[in-house]
Amino acid sequence: MTKVQLENLREGLYNSYRDAHYKAGNIFIRQYQSHREVVKIDAATGHTEIIKTIR
Repeated sequence: MTKVQLENLREGLYNSYRDAHYKAGNIFIRQYQSHREVVKIDAATGHTEIIKTIR
């Protein structure tokens, strides 16, 4: 992880990235300090839906 990514986690923020396991272009991973969330993002509205929480 980069220094900025580690600082984000320490500050209670999250890092967002794509994972090769999910083929759809609107699926992202949000990485928090304590867990990760698989989220689906609607590009037209900006609405996000949590699909799965990984602890």
